Amino acid sequence: MRGLKGSITAKADALVAELVEKGSFEAIDALARAFPLGAVADLIGFTGEVRANMLRWGQAAMQVLGPMNQRTAENLPIAGELYAWCSQVAAGDLAEGSVGRGIFDAEARGAIPPDTAGHIIHQYLGAGVDTTIAAIGNLVALFARHPEQLALVREDPSLVPAAFNEVLRFWAPVHAWGRRVTKDVTIEGRHPGGRAGGNPVRRRQPGPAPLREPGCVPRRAQPGGPSVVRLRALLQEVAAGL
Repeated sequence: MRGLKGSITAKADALVAELVEKGSFEAIDALARAFPLGAVADLIGFTGEVRANMLRWGQAAMQVLGPMNQRTAENLPIAGELYAWCSQVAAGDLAEGSVGRGIFDAEARGAIPPDTAGHIIHQYLGAGVDTTIAAIGNLVALFARHPEQLALVREDPSLVPAAFNEVLRFWAPVHAWGRRVTKDVTIEGRHPGGRAGGNPVRRRQPGPAPLREPGCVPRRAQPGGPSVVRLRALLQEVAAGL
């Protein structure tokens, strides 16, 4: 994955140059969605119909994480499309030289258990697209709301990694994740061992040392934003985390 950083960074540079050339742009469609959709598609080797369905499949996968309400029910059929495709995808369905092909190669070598390649690829679509879109969108929104923090990153680009991490903490793009309990536990009722459980994520302010101003982005620990150099640095940071 680290070996792909150069090509992903090049895509980030090209996208930023294009957006800067326009002078202004819609941050969600033109940046937050465009970059991860293109990067993940090329990384895993998605083509054709799958590439066209990435956004709706990724969004549906996140929507069905919640309780069984109307939103969950409406998105279950779409999430089912994603699961059905991942359960039957083969190496030949993915672009040659892609990470997706590499996952199938690892399965063939015995490096990962049999019949797990499709499940791993599912995570790139189901967990890696919508969350990255939300994280980039949240970052732009937070720096628009806290221009003094953006100014700090402009002064010191070395703050970019801390800024991105703080955005993930301050405005988490994921609100729950699953774990399987290995023994009986009691959390608002008894949960037998072996069953899956959901862990909600709540925004929590850390101690006074790292965060002196509750309610906003820490002054010397974060930032980066929609300026030419900063957006480029931000996208490079996003690319490194894919």
